[in-house]
Amino acid sequence: MFGSAPCTQTADMVKVNPIPQIVIETHPEKTFAGGAPDEVFFIADTSGFIGLFHYQLNFGDGASATRRVVKLTYAQTGKIKVTITVWDTTRLGARKYTFGKELIVNKR
Repeated sequence: MFGSAPCTQTADMVKVNPIPQIVIETHPEKTFAGGAPDEVFFIADTSGFIGLFHYQLNFGDGASATRRVVKLTYAQTGKIKVTITVWDTTRLGARKYTFGKELIVNKR
C-alpha cells in the first residue's frame, strides 16, 4: 500500500539518574547530650546518584551544615528529626531529594 521498503527508526540512548539512596549514618549509633566525648559524626551517603552534589543537613536543633561529613554535639535530650536534602549542582533545575531520620538524644 505505502511501498515495500521496510520502516526503520533510530533513537538516541538517554541516561536518567536513578533516585539516590540517601542514608544518614551516625557514629556512635547511640547519641548522648553533652560535651566533647559525646560528639556525633553525621555521614551523608548518596549511592546511586551521579554528579556533583549540594548537601543541606538540618540537625533538628536549629543547627545546619552543607558538608557531607559533620561533627556535632547536642545540648538537649529527646527526640530529634535530622534531615538531608541533596541535589545535583551540574544540572539546571535538578530535582532535590530529602531524607529524614529520627534520633533519640539520651541523657548521660
